[in-house]
Amino acid sequence: MAAFKLVQFLGLGPALRLMKPNCMLRTDGWYASVQKLQAIDAEGMPIPWLTYGAIAFLEERLKDTFEVFEYGAGNSTIWYSRRVKKITAVEHVAVWAEIAGRNLNGSGTVLMREIEGERDYEKITYRGLEERNHYTNAIKETDTRYQVIVVDGVYRNACTVIALERLADEGVLVVDNTDYEEFSVAMQFLIESGFRVIHFPGMAPITQRRCRTSVFYRDGNCFNI
Repeated sequence: MAAFKLVQFLGLGPALRLMKPNCMLRTDGWYASVQKLQAIDAEGMPIPWLTYGAIAFLEERLKDTFEVFEYGAGNSTIWYSRRVKKITAVEHVAVWAEIAGRNLNGSGTVLMREIEGERDYEKITYRGLEERNHYTNAIKETDTRYQVIVVDGVYRNACTVIALERLADEGVLVVDNTDYEEFSVAMQFLIESGFRVIHFPGMAPITQRRCRTSVFYRDGNCFNI
C-alpha cells in the first residue's frame, strides 16, 4: 500500500500502466513502430499506416477474392497482398516502391510513376479535384474494376475522384487522413455521389497524434455494411 501511495504521489501511475504487457500500445505494435519508424505490428510484420481501428475493420472484411488498388505503396501493400486475390499499387517514391515490390507474395504489382515537385510533398498531396497525371491515372491503365480502392498517397483529392472510374459497383473506398481540412473537397464529392461514410479516429503506427481513416460505401457493398 505504501508503494502504491508513493507511485501515485510521484505521478508515475500512468507511465507504469503504459509499461504493462497488455498495454494496447504494446500489443498493437505502436511501440515497435516507433522504434523502427515503420508501420509494423508487435511481431514486426508490415501493416497499413492507417488508424488501428481501420486496420481491424479491414482485417475482418477483406476476402481472398478481392482485387485492390492502392494509391501509395509500402508496408500496407505487403499486408494487402497476403489477404486478397491481387493488389496493384502506384508509388512515386522509389524506395517505397522497391520495398513493397520485393516483398509481395506474387499476388501484387507496384507501379512506379515519377511526378514533378516531389520535394514539395504537402503541395502535391493537397492538389484539387482536376489534377490528372500519370500517377493519378495509373488506375486506368487496365480495365480492372476493384472491390477496394485505398487512397493514401499524393494528389489525394484528384485520386479519390478518378478512383470512381474503376470502382466496382459493390466497391468501397478507404481514404486516410480525412481529418485534414485539405481533403474535405474529395469527401464532399463522395457524399454528393451517393456514398455513406464510417470514420475510424484514433492512433496509428508511428504517430502520437489522433488521426482518422474513413471508409466510403454504397448499398450492396462488398463489406456488407
